Amino acid sequence: MTPIDPELDALRRKIGKIEADLGSAKESLGRLESAEKSSAAEPPLLVEPTSAVRPAPEPNPARPQATEPSLLSKAPLPEFEPAPRPIRDWLASCHMWPPSDEGDTEVRLAAWWATRLGRCWP
Repeated sequence: MTPIDPELDALRRKIGKIEADLGSAKESLGRLESAEKSSAAEPPLLVEPTSAVRPAPEPNPARPQATEPSLLSKAPLPEFEPAPRPIRDWLASCHMWPPSDEGDTEVRLAAWWATRLGRCWP
């Protein structure tokens, strides 16, 4: 026996298995095709037809009359009084609340806290 003979035998066995699988695949394909042809004659009904038709909506329904005064009236606005903030006022009196002037808030708060924290370290 030459070293090629076992390889040839293995290849022959593989070819035999492939041919057997091919035969069963052809049978399955034939069954599927025949089932498809029989089901193609009657397409399934997906939607049932309905005979009821809804009437079209009115083009411009009547709008109800406004009962409240317009928001754009020239009536004077009441005076705005800010709510009392006792904690904020107390912190501001102890110099623990940052100033609230206009400008870049991030820079203002960073500078304010830097001066407060700088007192803690030698």
